[in-house]
Amino acid sequence: MLNVHIRHVSSSDGTLDHFRALKDVEQRRAGSFIAESELVVQRVLRTDLSIRSLLIHQNRLERLRGDIEEHVRRREPFPVLVAPAADIDSVLGFPLPRGVLALVQRPPLRTLSDVLATARRVVVLEDVVDPDNVGAIFRHCAAFGADAVIISESSGDPLYRKALRSSMGWALHVPWTRLPDRAPIGETLRGHGFVTYAFTPAGKVDVRDPSLRHIERLALVFGAETNGLSLEALASCDATIRIIIDPAIDSLNVATSAALAMFELFR
Repeated sequence: MLNVHIRHVSSSDGTLDHFRALKDVEQRRAGSFIAESELVVQRVLRTDLSIRSLLIHQNRLERLRGDIEEHVRRREPFPVLVAPAADIDSVLGFPLPRGVLALVQRPPLRTLSDVLATARRVVVLEDVVDPDNVGAIFRHCAAFGADAVIISESSGDPLYRKALRSSMGWALHVPWTRLPDRAPIGETLRGHGFVTYAFTPAGKVDVRDPSLRHIERLALVFGAETNGLSLEALASCDATIRIIIDPAIDSLNVATSAALAMFELFR
């Protein structure tokens, strides 16, 4: 394998110390994120992100060999640590899903102006914290052609390993950034030329309204899983919008709502 540092290790090997009791918060502070599962790590390998190290079951190595070699050609060598499944699980403190994990250098957070410069269809998340929802929304954004995702300071991290796994790695490819703390959503997006529609069950506009598709730059705004959008966010947006559902059901899951809205408006 070209210029790849492969090392066969066991649970007692000191090389694995920085994998012990691995925590996302600690990695974030260290400027890294954790990518796990074969599909997500493969997507990491197909980017230009810098990989700090890769931990892998022996039986997965051949399946990723080509992607590892290609990444090394584009970037730089990184350690590939190969160990039996039982040893990896004992070091991590949890079963490693699908046999591969990478520590990756976190890219710099892009500026709002940079992310929105050429965007026309944007999803905005206020206080959406559940990693499965965050990840699913990024996956839907990739599927339906959203140009970017803007998330509030208190929303979940798209590069949290569970969110990244739920997105099937698409959080690495859909451009995103965070809103400045306490910045009014509607006014901020309006300053970049967007019309903002806030999703709420009491919304005034039906998501199926065909005129919405002709808006040049459209931002769809979704709120927290329990309480929805804040009053400040609702007041700052240009209009409220709803998805028609059975009146016996109070609301939809936020990731489901985002998928339905993008299917209607972003195609």
